[in-house]
Amino acid sequence: MKTERSALSGWRSILNGGAPKSARCELWRFSLRALLGLLVAFVACFPASAQVATPSSVDIYPNGATMSFVLPSGEAEIIVPPAVDAESIDFLPDPGVRVVSVVKEKVYLGDWVPDGLLPLKKELDECRAEIDAMESAIAALKQSILHLEQVSLSAESDDLARSLPALEERREVLELEVRRKAHELEAEVARLNFLQEEWNSRAPSDKNGIRVAVVSEGEGNVTVRAQARGASWTPTYEIAGDFSSGRLTIALQAEVAQKCGVPWGGELALHTVKPAESVVIPELAPLVVDFKPPVKIFRSLEAGITKDSAQFAKEVLETKTDIVYLVDGNVSGDGTPSYLPLDEMTLEAKMDVVCVPDFDAAAWMIAETEPLDRPLIPGEAQNYIDGTPSGKIKLAAANRGEPVTIPLGRVPLVTATKERLIPKGDEKWWGKGWLEEGFEIRVNNGLSSEVEITLTDRVPVSAHDDIKVETKEISPKPAEQTDKGIITWKLRLASGQAQAIKLRYRITYPADKEISISEYR
Repeated sequence: MKTERSALSGWRSILNGGAPKSARCELWRFSLRALLGLLVAFVACFPASAQVATPSSVDIYPNGATMSFVLPSGEAEIIVPPAVDAESIDFLPDPGVRVVSVVKEKVYLGDWVPDGLLPLKKELDECRAEIDAMESAIAALKQSILHLEQVSLSAESDDLARSLPALEERREVLELEVRRKAHELEAEVARLNFLQEEWNSRAPSDKNGIRVAVVSEGEGNVTVRAQARGASWTPTYEIAGDFSSGRLTIALQAEVAQKCGVPWGGELALHTVKPAESVVIPELAPLVVDFKPPVKIFRSLEAGITKDSAQFAKEVLETKTDIVYLVDGNVSGDGTPSYLPLDEMTLEAKMDVVCVPDFDAAAWMIAETEPLDRPLIPGEAQNYIDGTPSGKIKLAAANRGEPVTIPLGRVPLVTATKERLIPKGDEKWWGKGWLEEGFEIRVNNGLSSEVEITLTDRVPVSAHDDIKVETKEISPKPAEQTDKGIITWKLRLASGQAQAIKLRYRITYPADKEISISEYR
């Protein structure tokens, strides 16, 4: 008897501590789950009493938006979506309509789910139900194992020899089933966590709406306006340069996102500037000249900040303070970005292949456009050269009538390498009060066609009358040399052709001095 009991005790040790200790424990857990289920059912009997309203029109700014809801005169009420400040709500009656009274109060939306999140909510509920079923099945299997542990066999009877193998086999089957379901449960829990993260990122963080009740007199409507948080739009561009035709296409689209919980549809107004909350008259402070305070050894350094659907917009409105794009589109209320085409222009442009070997051995393609017939707003741009992605840039704002110069990207098959020249024989390139420098720049055209290349390099310029810079050799002759020492060559190279550029200069200065060469910015 002691041997069999020891074996059964060993089986108990295989089970983790999560196994139920008794049937009474399982009954208590079942009762608790039933009580919680009744409580949930009781709460579910009291859903939100009204539907969250969808705006009639929306004005969207780079940060924030204004939603407008049109209510008929008389007695009317709506529930404004989450992410709205009650203080921002105002009322605009039509001519001939008088607002008698208004009520604004917060309401808890309970189990309200935005329409766009209903499929995800269904998937979440199904996943949770599957986990509950798996946990229940595992609990039942562990309860069966517990019953096997409590089977009592007499060591003196023949039942032990006959029943023990069957009990062991049954125990093994149950243990394997527990482990199999535990693995399935682990995978389902991982799926639930993934779905829950997606839910948290898309669902409105605020569960409170605002009930707005309006009583008005007269014939017409009352427009309720509310400022929405968590909404924004960003201009983005696709810029495509065609080298052979010399045409540049600039396509503007808007990336719009919001998490109010209700979709925005119909005509949307995209503003480039948000109205100022307060306006003051600018007043210049006087400038004061004083002696500088003594410089301390330890001081803080302040870092400088550099601020640098296929239908287009139906109309572009330009005011003295804003550019507004009116476009038909749909924006979901769960934070998923929508991309709305706004404008496209095709311009004649001069395509230049530019080499600056001090910066990069590979050439760059630069497009210089004709004067613009409409302004450009700033935004990030994805560039293309002959249909191939070539890089991203930040496009600066440009006014109507201005040409713009746009770097399209690198041209790796056109290169310019720069190497220092080495003195020959007894030739001396430096001494007391003077030095010489020389470089050879080798330009290669690896394209399959002839190309005109603009090569730019530099020689030092003197910052002092006692320092002289003399150009000893420049070959071939450059197209331009500025008083700042910038030298430009215009080269036309056939496919596979290379050309060498030589540049040499001498610097003289007082023999008792030392010089340094640095970039001036």
